[in-house]
Amino acid sequence: MAGGEGGMAMDQERFDAIYRENADSVFRYAMSLLSNPTRADDVRAEVFLQAWRKRESFRGSGSVRSWLLLITHNCAISLLRKVGREVVDSEQVDAVEPASADDDAVEGMRVEDGRVQWALRRLTAEQRQVILLRFVAGWSHDWIGERMGRDATAVRSMQYRALRKLRDLMGEQERAA
Repeated sequence: MAGGEGGMAMDQERFDAIYRENADSVFRYAMSLLSNPTRADDVRAEVFLQAWRKRESFRGSGSVRSWLLLITHNCAISLLRKVGREVVDSEQVDAVEPASADDDAVEGMRVEDGRVQWALRRLTAEQRQVILLRFVAGWSHDWIGERMGRDATAVRSMQYRALRKLRDLMGEQERAA
């Protein structure tokens, strides 16, 4: 990771710090794609193994977190393809600087929560993609729109409808319980 992190060669101590700072985010994103804690943990291990092996290829054009989430995405998609399940088209993810993911609309929702996983699986693939890229990966509406071939306004609209549907589905679950 010579580059964006101060332009210095990556040593074990720096890599350990990067692991501590990002391991939870990598796990949460993998969990959101895989809905399986064991597989998400396996993906997290693979992500950091690949990151260590490819540390010199990090160009520093984005944050280390973005780079790790890109690797996470690719590892999770590879695993999903192996088990025959599609979630998000890996061609649409690229290393970019993520936006803030502190939107009040998802406050209190944890992707690891089984109810959230259940509801996410009931969204359309496009709605799920917008929610995961916006609130789990933390990417901006503009960036998501570029990757989906839509403008940011259309992405915001999809996000609004997806969040409304997610809340409705979770409300149905609560009423049924």
